[in-house]
Amino acid sequence: MKIGRNDPCPCGSGKKYKKCCLNKERGAFMSPYHHTMSNIKFNRNGNTLSLYERNMTLVNGIIDIFSLNKEKDWTEIKKKISKDHIKELYKLIAWLWPPDTNIASLLPKPENKLRSLYLGFMHPESVLNSVVRYSLYCDQILVMNPFMNPWCVAEKYNPLVHPKEHIADTLKWILFIMRLAPWIQSQHIILIPDPGDFDYQLRKQTWELAEKRLQNFSKEDFVNDSELNKYSKEDFKRMWLSAPTQAMRQKLKEYDPKMSEKDIDEMMEYIEKLKDQDPYCPTNPNETGMSRLHTSQTGANLEMGLFLSQMTGSYLYTDFDLRWKEISSIANYENNRQEIWGPITQAFQKLDFKFLNKVDPIFANQIRQDGRLESMRNFLRKTQLSLSSDNKINQETILDFKDELVEEYNKAEVEWEKIDSDLIKWVTSEGGFGSILTAGMNWQIPALGFSIAAVGNLLSARFERKRFRKNVPLSVFVDLKNKKESL
Repeated sequence: MKIGRNDPCPCGSGKKYKKCCLNKERGAFMSPYHHTMSNIKFNRNGNTLSLYERNMTLVNGIIDIFSLNKEKDWTEIKKKISKDHIKELYKLIAWLWPPDTNIASLLPKPENKLRSLYLGFMHPESVLNSVVRYSLYCDQILVMNPFMNPWCVAEKYNPLVHPKEHIADTLKWILFIMRLAPWIQSQHIILIPDPGDFDYQLRKQTWELAEKRLQNFSKEDFVNDSELNKYSKEDFKRMWLSAPTQAMRQKLKEYDPKMSEKDIDEMMEYIEKLKDQDPYCPTNPNETGMSRLHTSQTGANLEMGLFLSQMTGSYLYTDFDLRWKEISSIANYENNRQEIWGPITQAFQKLDFKFLNKVDPIFANQIRQDGRLESMRNFLRKTQLSLSSDNKINQETILDFKDELVEEYNKAEVEWEKIDSDLIKWVTSEGGFGSILTAGMNWQIPALGFSIAAVGNLLSARFERKRFRKNVPLSVFVDLKNKKESL
Protein backbone atom coordinates (compact mmCIF):
# COMPACT_ATOMS: atom_id res chain seq x y z
CA MET A 1 0.00 0.00 0.00
CA LYS A 2 1.46 3.35 -1.04
CA ILE A 3 1.48 6.42 1.19
CA GLY A 4 1.15 9.68 -0.79
CA ARG A 5 3.74 12.40 -0.27
CA ASN A 6 1.05 14.82 0.88
CA ASP A 7 -0.84 12.33 3.03
CA PRO A 8 -0.73 12.71 6.84
CA CYS A 9 2.29 10.85 8.16
CA PRO A 10 1.24 7.55 9.83
CA CYS A 11 3.60 8.25 12.72
CA GLY A 12 0.98 10.60 14.15
CA SER A 13 3.10 13.76 14.09
CA GLY A 14 0.42 15.72 12.26
CA LYS A 15 2.88 16.61 9.48
CA LYS A 16 2.69 15.59 5.85
CA TYR A 17 4.50 12.37 5.01
CA LYS A 18 7.02 14.16 2.75
CA LYS A 19 8.02 16.46 5.60
CA CYS A 20 8.26 13.79 8.23
CA CYS A 21 9.15 10.11 7.80
CA LEU A 22 9.57 9.90 4.01
CA ASN A 23 13.30 10.53 4.14
CA LYS A 24 13.94 8.99 7.51
CA GLU A 25 15.16 5.54 8.32
CA ARG A 26 12.13 3.28 8.79
CA GLY A 27 11.19 3.21 12.44
CA ALA A 28 13.11 6.38 13.35
CA PHE A 29 9.93 7.89 14.75
CA MET A 30 9.86 5.40 17.61
CA SER A 31 12.21 3.99 20.16
CA PRO A 32 13.75 0.75 18.90
CA TYR A 33 12.53 -2.38 20.68
CA HIS A 34 14.99 -4.99 21.81
CA HIS A 35 13.47 -7.42 24.28
CA THR A 36 13.99 -10.98 25.39
CA MET A 37 11.53 -13.67 26.39
CA SER A 38 12.75 -17.06 27.54
CA ASN A 39 16.25 -16.10 26.29
CA ILE A 40 14.97 -15.23 22.79
CA LYS A 41 16.65 -12.09 21.42
CA PHE A 42 15.53 -10.05 18.44
CA ASN A 43 17.24 -7.72 15.99
CA ARG A 44 16.47 -4.00 16.43
CA ASN A 45 15.60 -3.50 12.76
CA GLY A 46 11.96 -4.40 12.15
CA ASN A 47 12.52 -4.94 8.43
CA THR A 48 14.83 -7.88 9.09
CA LEU A 49 12.57 -9.77 11.50
CA SER A 50 10.89 -13.06 10.64
CA LEU A 51 7.15 -13.51 11.19
CA TYR A 52 7.84 -15.33 14.46
CA GLU A 53 10.17 -12.57 15.64
CA ARG A 54 7.58 -9.92 14.80
CA ASN A 55 4.94 -11.83 16.75
CA MET A 56 7.21 -12.19 19.76
CA THR A 57 8.26 -8.53 19.53
CA LEU A 58 4.57 -7.61 19.67
CA VAL A 59 4.10 -9.77 22.76
CA ASN A 60 7.14 -8.28 24.46
CA GLY A 61 6.18 -4.76 23.39
CA ILE A 62 2.76 -5.16 25.02
CA ILE A 63 4.38 -6.43 28.22
CA ASP A 64 6.78 -3.50 28.26
CA ILE A 65 4.41 -0.69 27.23
CA PHE A 66 1.66 -1.67 29.66
CA SER A 67 4.05 -2.80 32.44
CA LEU A 68 2.37 -6.20 32.57
CA ASN A 69 5.46 -7.72 34.17
CA LYS A 70 5.07 -5.39 37.16
CA GLU A 71 1.31 -5.40 37.71
CA LYS A 72 -0.50 -8.75 37.84
CA ASP A 73 -4.04 -7.61 38.69
CA TRP A 74 -5.92 -6.94 35.45
CA THR A 75 -8.44 -4.73 37.27
CA GLU A 76 -5.60 -2.42 38.28
CA ILE A 77 -4.01 -2.58 34.84
CA LYS A 78 -7.27 -1.36 33.27
CA LYS A 79 -7.26 1.68 35.53
CA LYS A 80 -3.82 2.74 34.28
CA ILE A 81 -4.14 2.21 30.52
CA SER A 82 -4.03 5.60 28.80
CA LYS A 83 -4.00 7.12 25.33
CA ASP A 84 -0.22 7.42 25.59
CA HIS A 85 0.05 3.65 26.01
CA ILE A 86 -2.21 3.10 23.01
CA LYS A 87 -0.17 5.45 20.85
CA GLU A 88 3.08 3.75 21.80
CA LEU A 89 1.63 0.34 20.96
CA TYR A 90 0.53 1.42 17.50
CA LYS A 91 3.91 3.03 16.88
CA LEU A 92 5.38 -0.41 17.48
CA ILE A 93 2.86 -2.02 15.12
CA ALA A 94 3.63 0.56 12.43
CA TRP A 95 7.34 -0.17 12.89
CA LEU A 96 6.81 -3.92 12.63
CA TRP A 97 4.58 -3.77 9.55
CA PRO A 98 5.64 -0.96 7.15
CA PRO A 99 3.83 -0.65 3.80
CA ASP A 100 6.68 -2.19 1.79
CA THR A 101 6.62 -5.44 3.79
CA ASN A 102 7.06 -8.50 1.56
CA ILE A 103 4.36 -10.55 3.24
CA ALA A 104 4.74 -13.53 0.89
CA SER A 105 8.33 -14.03 2.06
CA LEU A 106 7.20 -14.11 5.70
CA LEU A 107 4.21 -16.43 5.58
CA PRO A 108 4.74 -20.14 6.37
CA LYS A 109 5.33 -22.27 3.30
CA PRO A 110 3.38 -25.48 2.55
CA GLU A 111 5.08 -28.32 4.43
CA ASN A 112 4.37 -31.56 6.24
CA LYS A 113 2.47 -29.89 9.07
CA LEU A 114 -1.13 -30.25 10.16
CA ARG A 115 -1.83 -26.55 9.79
CA SER A 116 -5.22 -24.81 9.83
CA LEU A 117 -6.39 -21.27 9.20
CA TYR A 118 -9.06 -20.10 11.62
CA LEU A 119 -11.99 -18.39 9.93
CA GLY A 120 -14.59 -17.22 12.40
CA PHE A 121 -15.89 -14.22 14.26
CA MET A 122 -12.98 -12.08 15.45
CA HIS A 123 -13.86 -11.38 19.07
CA PRO A 124 -11.29 -12.14 21.79
CA GLU A 125 -13.38 -14.71 23.65
CA SER A 126 -14.62 -16.34 20.45
CA VAL A 127 -11.15 -16.69 18.92
CA LEU A 128 -9.53 -17.76 22.19
CA ASN A 129 -12.12 -20.48 22.83
CA SER A 130 -12.02 -21.65 19.22
CA VAL A 131 -8.25 -22.00 18.83
CA VAL A 132 -7.67 -23.51 22.28
CA ARG A 133 -10.61 -25.87 21.72
CA TYR A 134 -9.14 -27.18 18.47
CA SER A 135 -5.46 -27.01 19.42
CA LEU A 136 -5.07 -30.69 20.35
CA TYR A 137 -6.14 -31.74 16.85
CA CYS A 138 -3.71 -29.58 14.91
CA ASP A 139 0.03 -28.75 14.72
CA GLN A 140 -0.44 -25.04 14.05
CA ILE A 141 -3.35 -22.64 13.80
CA LEU A 142 -3.00 -19.45 11.78
CA VAL A 143 -4.98 -16.54 13.25
CA MET A 144 -5.39 -13.10 11.73
CA ASN A 145 -3.53 -10.41 13.69
CA PRO A 146 -6.37 -8.42 15.31
CA PHE A 147 -4.56 -5.06 15.57
CA MET A 148 -5.20 -2.55 12.81
CA ASN A 149 -2.15 -1.37 10.90
CA PRO A 150 -1.82 2.44 11.28
CA TRP A 151 -0.38 2.69 7.77
CA CYS A 152 -3.73 1.51 6.39
CA VAL A 153 -6.17 3.65 8.41
CA ALA A 154 -7.57 7.05 7.47
CA GLU A 155 -6.49 9.91 9.74
CA LYS A 156 -10.02 10.29 11.12
CA TYR A 157 -9.85 6.79 12.63
CA ASN A 158 -6.10 6.36 13.01
CA PRO A 159 -5.02 5.13 16.49
CA LEU A 160 -1.82 7.17 16.25
CA VAL A 161 -3.80 10.36 15.66
CA HIS A 162 -6.75 9.61 17.96
CA PRO A 163 -5.43 7.04 20.48
CA LYS A 164 -8.06 7.84 23.11
CA GLU A 165 -10.80 6.62 20.80
CA HIS A 166 -9.08 3.22 20.60
CA ILE A 167 -8.58 2.49 24.30
CA ALA A 168 -11.57 0.17 24.70
CA ASP A 169 -11.07 -1.68 21.42
CA THR A 170 -7.32 -2.16 21.94
CA LEU A 171 -7.84 -3.30 25.52
CA LYS A 172 -9.70 -6.38 24.29
CA TRP A 173 -6.88 -7.48 22.03
CA ILE A 174 -4.12 -6.79 24.59
CA LEU A 175 -5.68 -9.30 26.97
CA PHE A 176 -6.25 -11.72 24.09
CA ILE A 177 -2.58 -11.61 23.02
CA MET A 178 -1.33 -12.06 26.57
CA ARG A 179 -3.52 -15.09 27.15
CA LEU A 180 -2.24 -16.64 23.92
CA ALA A 181 1.40 -15.63 24.53
CA PRO A 182 2.61 -19.14 25.48
CA TRP A 183 0.98 -20.53 22.32
CA ILE A 184 2.57 -17.83 20.18
CA GLN A 185 5.97 -18.51 21.73
CA SER A 186 5.70 -22.25 21.06
CA GLN A 187 4.48 -21.47 17.49
CA HIS A 188 1.31 -23.49 17.92
CA ILE A 189 -0.49 -20.21 17.17
CA ILE A 190 0.88 -17.99 14.39
CA LEU A 191 -0.47 -14.47 14.04
CA ILE A 192 -0.56 -13.33 10.43
CA PRO A 193 -1.41 -9.87 9.06
CA ASP A 194 -3.93 -9.25 6.31
CA PRO A 195 -2.02 -9.35 2.97
CA GLY A 196 -4.36 -6.59 1.83
CA ASP A 197 -2.50 -4.24 4.19
CA PHE A 198 0.44 -4.41 1.79
CA ASP A 199 -1.36 -4.99 -1.50
CA TYR A 200 -4.31 -2.65 -1.78
CA GLN A 201 -5.28 -4.02 -5.20
CA LEU A 202 -5.52 -7.53 -3.70
CA ARG A 203 -7.74 -6.21 -0.91
CA LYS A 204 -10.02 -4.46 -3.38
CA GLN A 205 -10.30 -7.54 -5.59
CA THR A 206 -11.10 -9.91 -2.70
CA TRP A 207 -13.72 -7.49 -1.38
CA GLU A 208 -15.34 -7.28 -4.82
CA LEU A 209 -15.35 -11.06 -5.13
CA ALA A 210 -16.87 -11.43 -1.67
CA GLU A 211 -19.54 -8.83 -2.41
CA LYS A 212 -20.56 -10.70 -5.55
CA ARG A 213 -20.58 -14.08 -3.82
CA LEU A 214 -22.60 -12.87 -0.82
CA GLN A 215 -25.45 -11.81 -3.08
CA ASN A 216 -26.50 -15.46 -2.78
CA PHE A 217 -26.93 -15.05 0.97
CA SER A 218 -29.92 -13.40 2.64
CA LYS A 219 -29.73 -10.58 5.18
CA GLU A 220 -31.32 -12.94 7.69
CA ASP A 221 -28.20 -15.13 7.55
CA PHE A 222 -26.30 -12.27 9.18
CA VAL A 223 -29.00 -10.51 11.21
CA ASN A 224 -30.18 -13.72 12.90
CA ASP A 225 -26.76 -15.12 13.69
CA SER A 226 -26.73 -15.74 17.45
CA GLU A 227 -22.97 -15.36 17.91
CA LEU A 228 -22.80 -12.07 16.04
CA ASN A 229 -25.73 -10.76 18.06
CA LYS A 230 -24.20 -11.91 21.35
CA TYR A 231 -20.92 -10.06 20.93
CA SER A 232 -22.56 -7.01 19.34
CA LYS A 233 -24.76 -6.64 22.42
CA GLU A 234 -21.75 -6.97 24.71
CA ASP A 235 -19.85 -4.26 22.84
CA PHE A 236 -22.89 -2.00 22.87
CA LYS A 237 -23.13 -2.43 26.64
CA ARG A 238 -19.47 -1.48 27.04
CA MET A 239 -19.94 1.56 24.85
CA TRP A 240 -22.81 2.67 27.09
CA LEU A 241 -20.81 1.98 30.26
CA SER A 242 -17.96 4.13 28.98
CA ALA A 243 -20.18 7.22 28.70
CA PRO A 244 -19.25 10.22 30.90
CA THR A 245 -20.58 9.95 34.45
CA GLN A 246 -22.72 13.08 34.22
CA ALA A 247 -24.28 12.00 30.95
CA MET A 248 -25.06 8.59 32.42
CA ARG A 249 -26.68 10.15 35.48
CA GLN A 250 -28.80 12.32 33.20
CA LYS A 251 -29.92 9.29 31.17
CA LEU A 252 -30.91 7.44 34.34
CA LYS A 253 -32.97 10.41 35.43
CA GLU A 254 -34.68 10.58 32.05
CA TYR A 255 -35.42 6.87 32.16
CA ASP A 256 -37.04 7.11 35.59
CA PRO A 257 -37.81 10.70 36.77
CA LYS A 258 -38.82 9.31 40.16
CA MET A 259 -35.29 8.20 40.97
CA SER A 260 -33.77 10.13 43.85
CA GLU A 261 -30.15 11.29 43.93
CA LYS A 262 -29.45 8.51 46.40
CA ASP A 263 -30.95 5.95 44.01
CA ILE A 264 -28.82 7.29 41.18
CA ASP A 265 -25.70 7.20 43.39
CA GLU A 266 -26.37 3.55 44.21
CA MET A 267 -26.95 2.76 40.54
CA MET A 268 -23.67 4.45 39.62
CA GLU A 269 -21.85 2.38 42.23
CA TYR A 270 -23.36 -0.75 40.69
CA ILE A 271 -22.29 0.38 37.21
CA GLU A 272 -18.73 0.92 38.44
CA LYS A 273 -18.72 -2.66 39.75
CA LEU A 274 -19.89 -3.90 36.36
CA LYS A 275 -17.06 -2.01 34.69
CA ASP A 276 -14.49 -3.46 37.10
CA GLN A 277 -15.78 -7.00 36.54
CA ASP A 278 -15.76 -6.72 32.74
CA PRO A 279 -12.20 -7.54 31.56
CA TYR A 280 -12.71 -5.55 28.35
CA CYS A 281 -14.13 -2.36 29.85
CA PRO A 282 -11.53 0.43 30.45
CA THR A 283 -11.72 2.14 33.84
CA ASN A 284 -8.98 4.79 33.83
CA PRO A 285 -10.68 7.82 35.48
CA ASN A 286 -8.41 10.19 33.54
CA GLU A 287 -9.52 8.84 30.16
CA THR A 288 -13.27 9.42 30.30
CA GLY A 289 -15.57 11.86 28.58
CA MET A 290 -15.20 10.73 24.95
CA SER A 291 -17.01 8.12 22.88
CA ARG A 292 -14.85 5.15 22.02
CA LEU A 293 -14.63 3.01 18.91
CA HIS A 294 -15.81 -0.57 19.15
CA THR A 295 -14.97 -2.35 15.93
CA SER A 296 -16.49 -5.64 14.84
CA GLN A 297 -14.13 -7.93 12.95
CA THR A 298 -14.69 -11.10 10.97
CA GLY A 299 -11.03 -11.56 10.14
CA ALA A 300 -10.22 -12.52 6.58
CA ASN A 301 -13.17 -12.96 4.25
CA LEU A 302 -13.50 -16.32 2.51
CA GLU A 303 -11.61 -15.16 -0.58
CA MET A 304 -8.65 -13.93 1.44
CA GLY A 305 -8.87 -17.09 3.55
CA LEU A 306 -8.50 -19.22 0.43
CA PHE A 307 -5.65 -17.03 -0.77
CA LEU A 308 -3.81 -17.55 2.52
CA SER A 309 -4.62 -21.26 2.81
CA GLN A 310 -3.36 -22.04 -0.69
CA MET A 311 -0.17 -20.05 0.00
CA THR A 312 0.55 -21.62 3.39
CA GLY A 313 -0.64 -25.19 2.81
CA SER A 314 -3.25 -24.86 5.54
CA TYR A 315 -6.87 -25.98 5.58
CA LEU A 316 -9.88 -23.94 6.65
CA TYR A 317 -11.20 -24.41 10.18
CA THR A 318 -14.23 -22.80 11.84
CA ASP A 319 -16.86 -23.38 14.50
CA PHE A 320 -18.91 -20.44 13.24
CA ASP A 321 -22.16 -21.55 11.53
CA LEU A 322 -22.34 -18.67 9.08
CA ARG A 323 -18.72 -19.08 7.98
CA TRP A 324 -19.22 -22.83 7.53
CA LYS A 325 -22.16 -22.10 5.25
CA GLU A 326 -19.85 -19.89 3.18
CA ILE A 327 -17.09 -22.51 3.06
CA SER A 328 -19.52 -25.27 2.07
CA SER A 329 -20.78 -23.16 -0.83
CA ILE A 330 -17.38 -23.37 -2.59
CA ALA A 331 -16.85 -27.13 -2.27
CA ASN A 332 -16.08 -28.52 -5.72
CA TYR A 333 -17.44 -31.98 -6.37
CA GLU A 334 -17.16 -34.08 -9.50
CA ASN A 335 -19.91 -36.64 -9.93
CA ASN A 336 -17.71 -39.63 -10.61
CA ARG A 337 -15.19 -38.79 -7.87
CA GLN A 338 -17.10 -37.25 -4.99
CA GLU A 339 -17.51 -40.56 -3.13
CA ILE A 340 -13.78 -41.34 -2.98
CA TRP A 341 -13.28 -39.83 0.47
CA GLY A 342 -16.92 -40.34 1.45
CA PRO A 343 -16.24 -43.17 3.96
CA ILE A 344 -13.79 -40.94 5.91
CA THR A 345 -16.17 -37.96 5.90
CA GLN A 346 -19.04 -40.15 7.06
CA ALA A 347 -16.90 -41.75 9.77
CA PHE A 348 -16.00 -38.33 11.19
CA GLN A 349 -19.65 -37.29 11.19
CA LYS A 350 -20.68 -40.35 13.20
CA LEU A 351 -18.15 -39.75 15.99
CA ASP A 352 -18.44 -37.35 18.92
CA PHE A 353 -15.10 -35.71 19.67
CA LYS A 354 -13.97 -34.16 22.93
CA PHE A 355 -12.50 -30.66 23.15
CA LEU A 356 -11.06 -28.43 25.84
CA ASN A 357 -13.61 -25.68 26.46
CA LYS A 358 -13.08 -22.29 28.09
CA VAL A 359 -10.05 -23.65 29.89
CA ASP A 360 -7.19 -21.60 31.23
CA PRO A 361 -4.80 -21.28 28.23
CA ILE A 362 -1.87 -22.09 30.52
CA PHE A 363 -3.41 -25.48 31.33
CA ALA A 364 -4.24 -26.10 27.67
CA ASN A 365 -0.68 -25.30 26.64
CA GLN A 366 0.71 -27.65 29.28
CA ILE A 367 -1.48 -30.47 28.00
CA ARG A 368 -0.19 -29.82 24.52
CA GLN A 369 3.45 -29.70 25.69
CA ASP A 370 2.90 -33.06 27.40
CA GLY A 371 2.19 -34.56 23.97
CA ARG A 372 -1.44 -35.48 24.60
CA LEU A 373 -3.34 -36.79 21.54
CA GLU A 374 -0.09 -36.94 19.54
CA SER A 375 -1.13 -40.28 18.04
CA MET A 376 -4.40 -38.78 16.82
CA ARG A 377 -2.54 -35.80 15.34
CA ASN A 378 -0.17 -38.18 13.54
CA PHE A 379 -3.14 -39.88 11.93
CA LEU A 380 -4.81 -36.60 10.96
CA ARG A 381 -1.51 -35.33 9.57
CA LYS A 382 -1.06 -38.47 7.47
CA THR A 383 -4.61 -38.11 6.17
CA GLN A 384 -4.08 -34.47 5.21
CA LEU A 385 -0.82 -35.28 3.43
CA SER A 386 -2.60 -37.99 1.42
CA LEU A 387 -5.22 -35.44 0.42
CA SER A 388 -2.54 -33.03 -0.76
CA SER A 389 -0.54 -35.67 -2.63
CA ASP A 390 -0.70 -36.04 -6.39
CA ASN A 391 -0.70 -39.82 -5.97
CA LYS A 392 -4.01 -41.50 -6.69
CA ILE A 393 -5.83 -43.01 -3.70
CA ASN A 394 -7.84 -46.20 -4.21
CA GLN A 395 -10.96 -47.26 -2.35
CA GLU A 396 -9.12 -49.93 -0.33
CA THR A 397 -6.72 -47.31 1.06
CA ILE A 398 -9.67 -45.08 1.98
CA LEU A 399 -11.27 -47.93 3.93
CA ASP A 400 -7.96 -48.47 5.73
CA PHE A 401 -8.00 -44.79 6.72
CA LYS A 402 -11.54 -45.23 8.04
CA ASP A 403 -10.55 -48.22 10.19
CA GLU A 404 -7.50 -46.37 11.48
CA LEU A 405 -9.66 -43.37 12.40
CA VAL A 406 -11.83 -45.56 14.62
CA GLU A 407 -8.74 -47.09 16.20
CA GLU A 408 -7.17 -43.67 16.90
CA TYR A 409 -10.48 -42.37 18.20
CA ASN A 410 -10.60 -45.15 20.81
CA LYS A 411 -7.01 -44.36 21.87
CA ALA A 412 -7.95 -40.69 22.19
CA GLU A 413 -10.92 -41.54 24.39
CA VAL A 414 -8.54 -43.19 26.88
CA GLU A 415 -6.28 -40.12 26.80
CA TRP A 416 -9.24 -37.84 27.40
CA GLU A 417 -9.93 -39.66 30.67
CA LYS A 418 -6.43 -38.64 31.81
CA ILE A 419 -6.92 -35.08 30.54
CA ASP A 420 -10.20 -34.92 32.44
CA SER A 421 -8.42 -36.00 35.62
CA ASP A 422 -5.68 -33.41 35.10
CA LEU A 423 -8.27 -30.69 34.53
CA ILE A 424 -10.04 -31.50 37.79
CA LYS A 425 -6.71 -31.31 39.65
CA TRP A 426 -5.89 -27.99 37.94
CA VAL A 427 -9.26 -26.44 38.78
CA THR A 428 -8.97 -27.64 42.38
CA SER A 429 -5.36 -26.68 43.07
CA GLU A 430 -4.92 -23.59 40.88
CA GLY A 431 -8.39 -22.10 41.18
CA GLY A 432 -8.61 -22.38 37.42
CA PHE A 433 -11.60 -22.87 35.18
CA GLY A 434 -12.81 -24.82 32.18
CA SER A 435 -14.60 -27.96 31.07
CA ILE A 436 -14.46 -30.71 28.49
CA LEU A 437 -16.94 -30.41 25.66
CA THR A 438 -18.29 -33.13 23.40
CA ALA A 439 -19.27 -32.03 19.89
CA GLY A 440 -19.13 -33.02 16.25
CA MET A 441 -16.03 -32.56 14.08
CA ASN A 442 -16.96 -32.49 10.41
CA TRP A 443 -14.11 -33.15 7.97
CA GLN A 444 -15.30 -32.22 4.48
CA ILE A 445 -13.18 -33.56 1.59
CA PRO A 446 -14.73 -32.75 -1.80
CA ALA A 447 -13.11 -34.48 -4.77
CA LEU A 448 -11.79 -31.22 -6.24
CA GLY A 449 -11.29 -29.42 -2.94
CA PHE A 450 -12.46 -25.95 -1.96
CA SER A 451 -11.63 -23.20 -4.41
CA ILE A 452 -12.76 -20.11 -6.25
CA ALA A 453 -11.32 -19.74 -9.74
CA ALA A 454 -10.87 -15.98 -9.35
CA VAL A 455 -8.75 -16.50 -6.21
CA GLY A 456 -6.53 -18.90 -8.15
CA ASN A 457 -6.11 -16.18 -10.77
CA LEU A 458 -5.06 -13.69 -8.07
CA LEU A 459 -2.40 -16.13 -6.88
CA SER A 460 -1.19 -16.92 -10.41
CA ALA A 461 -0.83 -13.21 -11.16
CA ARG A 462 1.49 -12.77 -8.17
CA PHE A 463 3.42 -16.01 -7.76
CA GLU A 464 4.69 -19.03 -9.61
CA ARG A 465 2.36 -22.02 -9.46
CA LYS A 466 4.84 -24.05 -7.40
CA ARG A 467 4.57 -21.53 -4.55
CA PHE A 468 0.94 -22.31 -3.78
CA ARG A 469 -1.60 -25.12 -3.95
CA LYS A 470 -4.27 -25.24 -6.62
CA ASN A 471 -7.03 -25.64 -4.03
CA VAL A 472 -7.74 -26.31 -0.37
CA PRO A 473 -8.42 -30.07 -0.16
CA LEU A 474 -9.95 -30.07 3.31
CA SER A 475 -12.11 -27.91 5.57
CA VAL A 476 -13.12 -28.67 9.16
CA PHE A 477 -16.18 -27.58 11.10
CA VAL A 478 -16.55 -28.13 14.85
CA ASP A 479 -20.31 -28.35 15.24
CA LEU A 480 -21.34 -27.00 18.65
CA LYS A 481 -25.12 -27.22 18.18
CA ASN A 482 -25.53 -30.41 20.21
CA LYS A 483 -22.55 -29.95 22.49
CA LYS A 484 -22.30 -31.57 25.93
CA GLU A 485 -20.11 -30.19 28.70
CA SER A 486 -18.53 -31.83 31.72
CA LEU A 487 -15.84 -30.76 34.15
